[in-house]
Amino acid sequence: MTNWNWRCVVVDPNAILDAAKTLPVTTSWFEIDPTVGLTSSAEYLLFARKLLAENTPLARDAAVCYAKRAVCRQIDAFMMCNHLAAFLGSNYPVKIEMLKEIAIPVLDVVRDLVIDPRNDMEHKYIIPSATQAKHAVEIAELFMQSIEKEHERHAIISLASSISVIQQRCCEPGNEYERLEFSLDKRHKPMLFVDPGDEESVVMIIHPGDQEVTRCPLSQFKREQATTLAKLLRQHCALAQGGTLVDKVWLSTLKTQLSLPRIC
Repeated sequence: MTNWNWRCVVVDPNAILDAAKTLPVTTSWFEIDPTVGLTSSAEYLLFARKLLAENTPLARDAAVCYAKRAVCRQIDAFMMCNHLAAFLGSNYPVKIEMLKEIAIPVLDVVRDLVIDPRNDMEHKYIIPSATQAKHAVEIAELFMQSIEKEHERHAIISLASSISVIQQRCCEPGNEYERLEFSLDKRHKPMLFVDPGDEESVVMIIHPGDQEVTRCPLSQFKREQATTLAKLLRQHCALAQGGTLVDKVWLSTLKTQLSLPRIC
């Protein structure tokens, strides 16, 4: 196993983007699901549909609420899965525009008939009609169906990766073991890696030959820079079948074995 002594250099977002644009397109990558632990949009839609069937003022009000929550949860999930979490505090029109910029269409009718009616109910103190509630739930369902393919994507965390992985497991009684080993060669070319840390996500370019890591927190990316990164990641992976889905334990082991710097 190679012993690494990385030199860490803090750079600005443009330096990361310029380097990322030079990376070759590959057919494999790592990805992580940042929405683990969140209630699914499908469950919120189930609540909405059950309440809609009751057709009482209270149930209609709640049905619209859950329809909006299903849509907004999915919009936020798309933001998280495209490394746009720094903008989760923005209002939904801004989030929707950002998603459109990276080719995830959220039709205006979703905002008009699902998000806005709920806001009217909250701020104008009105109960939705049966028709309004029905439209909100049905549009939310159609929205979820329309983005079903996109829903299969997770957060891409590597480009042009040269990291080799050995993963073995044995469940035989008395002979249980689990092996997870990572290796990287100094002859390998640069790669991009996103570290979705618990406190702050960082995007880095790893230069094995120079034993150098250039890095920048995603929170420093302005809107245009953040969407440019998202589009770049999506374009690299557009023609392939899918990446290798990993979890936080996997990531922690990788960073430890390769001695990747956690802070600079």
